This record gives sequence, C-alpha cells and structure tokens, in this order.
Amino acid sequence: SGSMGKTDVEGGITRQQAVQDSLRKFVASRRSDRIGMVIFATKAWPFAPISEDKQALQTRINQLAPGMIGQQTAIGDALGVAVKVLDAGPDSRADKLAILLTDGNDTASQLPPMLAAKLAAEHHVQVHTIAFGDPNSRDNDKVDLALLQRIAKTTGGHAWTAARSGSALDEVWQKIDAITPVQVKSLGWSWHKA
Repeated sequence: SGSMGKTDVEGGITRQQAVQDSLRKFVASRRSDRIGMVIFATKAWPFAPISEDKQALQTRINQLAPGMIGQQTAIGDALGVAVKVLDAGPDSRADKLAILLTDGNDTASQLPPMLAAKLAAEHHVQVHTIAFGDPNSRDNDKVDLALLQRIAKTTGGHAWTAARSGSALDEVWQKIDAITPVQVKSLGWSWHKA
C-alpha cells in the first residue's frame, strides 16, 4: 500500500526498501524452495508464480513500489489468493507455507481475514505473519496485531512484530528460516563395477 513509502524505518529508508532488502536475503537463503509472491493493497494480485527461479523472483522483488496497486490494505484477499496459488502449485504433497507481511490493518478485503485464515487451515497452508508498521499509530495505519496473531494461530503458524527496524525484520526472516525445514528432493545414484 502507499504507507510502505513512509520513511520511518531506522536509517531513514522507506518501509518498502527495508522489506525488499530483507526479503532478498531470505529468498537467497532458501535455495531449493519453490517460492511465489502475492502483493496486496486495495486488491490482491499474484506477482510472481511459484518457482525455483530465484533470479526471476529477485527481479520481481526489485520491481515492488509503494501504492502500485492501490492505497488500502486487503489482508483477507491476499491470504485467499495465496491459498489459491499454493493449491495450484506443482506439488500438492509439499508443505505449504504463506508468510503474510503487512504494515497496516485490513481496510479493503472482500474476503474477511479470519475466513481466509480458516480457508488456509482447511487447505493445510500454515501462515506466519509479520507486522512491520507502527503499532502505536492510529486509524488505518495501525497494524492489527491481534488479527495477525489470530491468523497465525488458526493456521498453526507464528506471529512476529518487526516494528520499523530493518534489522528486526532480518531477525524475523532468520527465525522463519530456522523453523522451516528446507524440502530437498535428491536423486540417488548407484553404480556397479563389473
């Protein structure tokens, strides 16, 4: 949303820049995972398909801009789209994980966020949530910590708060990386010497 353009992150960078920097590091650390990206503001949109192509995903991360699809926040719709994208993924037997990062509260969803969380749970999608806004701000800019905690709990995920610190956000991604096993499919070779 447009609030991602605020320059209230330590070091004077925008929220968007802090998220991009931190997300690039996380993606680089998950070498064998298939990762996709859904962006949301006034509506939710699949922005990068689920793929092992990390270079293409990094390119999409670089293309993110505050307010590119509106000024509001559609948390429920974003979660609904993520579940749909994961269900259509190439391997239905794989563990499914969605990471929901927001700096505001739901102001635009057609699909209520808790209904989306129940849908995620029914489709075996674990959701980790990250609050990256100012929990002390007022009105629509305030991060709805209680909602993010309920979404995580409903789906068996964890809820984190990174406030407005790039280093705190890096730490959250590292925690997610540590508790999320890398799903490696290896091909075993055997040979026989005659």
